Amino acid sequence: MINFVVMKIFFLFIILFLFNSAVDAQTNDITIGSISKSILQNNSTEEQKATAVFNWVTDNIAYDIDNMFNINFYENPQQTIARTIKTKKGVCQHYAYLFDTLCKSVGLQSYVISGFTKQKKYVDFMPHAWCATKVDGVWKLFDPTWAAGYIDNSANKFVRERNAAYFETLPQKMIQNHIPFDCIWQLLEHPISYHDFSNGKFTSNNTINFNDSIQQFFNQNELEQKQNLLRRIESSGVANQLVFDRINHLKNDIANIISMKYVNSFNSAVNEFNDAIKYDNEYINFYNVQFSPKKSDIEIQQMLDDVEKHNSTAKKLLQNIGSAPENFIGTSPKAIIDQVNDLDKKLEGQKEFVKKYIGTAKLFRKTLFYKYTIYGIPVN
Repeated sequence: MINFVVMKIFFLFIILFLFNSAVDAQTNDITIGSISKSILQNNSTEEQKATAVFNWVTDNIAYDIDNMFNINFYENPQQTIARTIKTKKGVCQHYAYLFDTLCKSVGLQSYVISGFTKQKKYVDFMPHAWCATKVDGVWKLFDPTWAAGYIDNSANKFVRERNAAYFETLPQKMIQNHIPFDCIWQLLEHPISYHDFSNGKFTSNNTINFNDSIQQFFNQNELEQKQNLLRRIESSGVANQLVFDRINHLKNDIANIISMKYVNSFNSAVNEFNDAIKYDNEYINFYNVQFSPKKSDIEIQQMLDDVEKHNSTAKKLLQNIGSAPENFIGTSPKAIIDQVNDLDKKLEGQKEFVKKYIGTAKLFRKTLFYKYTIYGIPVN
């Protein structure tokens, strides 16, 4: 009897343990979706949403002192965000990516700004990341990293202490210690240069309409964005190693995008040409058996239309492909172009035959497949 009671208590304990483990797992299963759902349940205006996102990030993420020098703006953002939520720790780009993603998840347009900062009148040797978010039609600046707290150097630890100065910071205030690599994200009508920032000069004769520039930026494809960003950075001057590194990385990005675009266009052209050859072979095989078994005139015409459609697409892709990148390894585009043109010429003869075939009375169509001598004997 005692053993039975003991076993019963043991099983109840196991069930309770598993239940609590399941509850704990659900509690710890925090995602962008669950956070944004909670924010949307309690906040309706854009200002409320931005505030809730800012508060969640600064309340829940601690600065990762152990990895403070491991800043990598080029790592996968999604993996970065998932790791940040799981560990509740991060450095500047983790704060920025998380803030940006949460803003977007609750319906706010947002962007991660990269640049560098100045502390105690000296330019930092590490890059930095913060955010611009559009709230009620106005772009506003947020730095969730600097807002979350500070590092106590004497104790070598992070002290959580929210700094509201970096919530919707005025552009004129932010430029005192933050400068983006891209001048349009200064959100100033008169953006300053990197040199002026380093030297503490905050007036400029430069003039831009940053709202129009930002709108144009979002309307561009990735290559256009990077090419124009490179132009704007170079126009501000190579003021330090951070700017130099960003320029070189952008140039590599642009070269890779152009190379990939060329390769993709070339491969697409080859695939289209191969499809054209496939459909042409189907037509030739059908011609060789004198269009048997029978197909309707529309179906026969469609066979050649398929050839022409794919060959024309291949030709357009090759015409717009541009020059091959230096590292391109593959068949010469000229060789493919010559084959496309040869198929075009061949197709003209086939189209002429089908036109004649369709225009001939059905009783006499079979005769079109033969060539006759002067004695009336077929030669093929």
